[in-house]
Amino acid sequence: MYVEERKDKKGNLISYRLICSGKDMYSGKHKNYTKTWKIPTTLTGKKDIERALNKVKVEFQEEVERLSLGIQTQDKKVLFSDFANEWLENILKRNPDAYTYYKSSKQYLKIITPYFAKYLINNIGPDLIQKFNDELASKTYKKQIVIVKNSINELIEETNQHKCEIAENIGINRLTLRIASQIGNQVGMTTAKAICKYFNVPISKYFDITTTDCRYSKATISGISTTLVMILAEAKRLRLVEQNYATKEYIKRPKGTKKQKEVFSQDEAREFVKCILNEEDPRKKAVLSIFIFTGLRKGEVAGLKFEDIDFDKKTLSVNRNNIYVSGFGVKIKSPKTKASKRTISMPQTLVDILNEYKIWWSEEKVLHGDLWLNSDYLFMQDNGQPINPCTIGQWVTKFELKHGFKHVPCHSLRHTATSLMIGSGIPLKVVSTILGHTSEAFTLQVYTHVLQGQQEQASITYNNFLCGNN
Repeated sequence: MYVEERKDKKGNLISYRLICSGKDMYSGKHKNYTKTWKIPTTLTGKKDIERALNKVKVEFQEEVERLSLGIQTQDKKVLFSDFANEWLENILKRNPDAYTYYKSSKQYLKIITPYFAKYLINNIGPDLIQKFNDELASKTYKKQIVIVKNSINELIEETNQHKCEIAENIGINRLTLRIASQIGNQVGMTTAKAICKYFNVPISKYFDITTTDCRYSKATISGISTTLVMILAEAKRLRLVEQNYATKEYIKRPKGTKKQKEVFSQDEAREFVKCILNEEDPRKKAVLSIFIFTGLRKGEVAGLKFEDIDFDKKTLSVNRNNIYVSGFGVKIKSPKTKASKRTISMPQTLVDILNEYKIWWSEEKVLHGDLWLNSDYLFMQDNGQPINPCTIGQWVTKFELKHGFKHVPCHSLRHTATSLMIGSGIPLKVVSTILGHTSEAFTLQVYTHVLQGQQEQASITYNNFLCGNN
């Protein structure tokens, strides 16, 4: 048995992780079983902790032996909080690339765990879960909106340190520090507190903070419900519970509030394109053109390489999806789904813009020398590393502010492009392929409101056709 110590940020020992070798009860193959034992606050002496740990080790060893033989005990006392934390830690062990799933699950558990923490997992029934869901539908939470009031650049300059070093010392990335340095930008409360603590200044001097009551969105509630289902599914697989009472078979899920998608109208989109064509920054011009002409996702744009573009055939291929995950940095992944890996035709305007951009990019590559030597990404950091997709989001926001457009984030530019494609008469099957959706049915489900908006015009056109009106 292997025992691993776990400490908090201050270096204090808080728990032990036990790893014991055994067999999978179903396949008979080798399997490592894990268990986390938190040191009770009542134990303060070193010898008391050692005695308690040894007892836990013996019990765990016996438990693994039973599991290896396929023997389960239904009266096993496992707290939901302990099991949920173990389930979360195993996500990246099962799939090292599941960063986004791990991150979202961790956020959802912050809402789930406090409600079920005191319950044994085999005591969580449908009535308790339904009560949780009902409260979730009506529950409000406090959302703090933090806006930069005064630039922290003066504080940065006083340190005589490089911004990368300052960001690392604060515990944030360089992009976040840059965002927090510009008046009017929005940052997280955790970021604002960390910055002010580092520079030893009052938070009210540099940030404006407002608080508002919000309800959970439909997407958030769906994520919370799915996470609870997955946890109890794993518990059922291990025979810790008889049924997965979080499924639709036993409970009614709350609906939540559906957020309206902010998109550009046809006239706004045309004005948006005019401004893009007059943009002086080659990077922003290329990025914004790709969004509005193709409807690519932000991570897909960040993952583009010149090898993905065929200027002769006028095609663009989506082969990777670069995402930023807090705590892990920029990760290069395969496209979102099998259908997301696709090749699409580019309109001539976009071809011309990317041709111009390639000339500028080639000149920049010479200036950056070895830093860009082995990179082929369209958009990069100065050090040749793939660009943080959040940086692209900042480019879009600044462009919109500069030209007086309402704020339409990157993913809403995708919705804008889709709405305009459908509105211009491009067949739904073609639009679905361009977007990388798994089926036309999915595209139809997401953009039903766009098609409904065309019905009135369609009825007029058909009426004129039948009645011979011009």
